[in-house]
Formats: sequence, structure tokens, C-alpha cells
Amino acid sequence: MSTDTDYKPINVHVASSDVALGGSERTARKRTGCRPYTVVLTSTNPVQTILDGDPSRVYALVQAGGYDVVINNSNGEINNAANQVSGLPDPVGMVLSCGNTAPTRIPGGERWWAAAAEYPAQVTVLVVQED
Repeated sequence: MSTDTDYKPINVHVASSDVALGGSERTARKRTGCRPYTVVLTSTNPVQTILDGDPSRVYALVQAGGYDVVINNSNGEINNAANQVSGLPDPVGMVLSCGNTAPTRIPGGERWWAAAAEYPAQVTVLVVQED
């Protein structure tokens, strides 16, 4: 068993630290915003941008309405003729089914496109951004 005389305490003074002491510092809160919109695909515009490149975008929720839609983050792949064949038997990208009531989450800030083979098809988008 040790006693108080077995060691001598050392006084410590913290000159700088990246750790807040005792909750004295408050971290800056990030501002979050949402922006909803709908993109309508038609026979004259069967391929459209649904998400522009945006580094402040945390994620987006997308959902198809009217008819099934194919989405892709490659402009070359979304313009593939297979994405404009009725019934989408061989899509190049991810199919958003118009009967699906759960939105699809797309993380990050990349640019995304949508294509449809039957019209009018809608893509409803909810963008979540942080400053």
C-alpha cells in the first residue's frame, strides 16, 4: 500500500491544446438546408440533369413518378440507347421504379442525370446541403 510520501505531484500547465477543456469552447454549428424540386422527362427531353455538381450537398433523395426512370452519374452511360427502350429491359444505370414509395438516397455532390423511355416521367428531388 502506498502513502502520500511515496510520490511527489508535478504541477501541470496546459499552454495550448486542440481539446476543449471543461466545455469552455463551443463548436460552430453547420447550417443545413433543404431544396425540393421536380424534373419532368418528356419525349423531347428524355435525358436531363437531376443533380448538378455541388460540394456543399451532403445527400439527395430522389424518387420516380409516372414511369420508371434510370439514373446515372455518367453522362455517357445515361445517354445509352438502352435507357430509352420501353420497359427498360437492359438499363445502363440504376432504375427508379415509379411504384416505389421509398426515396433513393444519393450521397455526395456529384452530378447525376435521369433518362426515361415512357413519358411523362417525373423525378422528385430533395437536396440536403450543409454550409
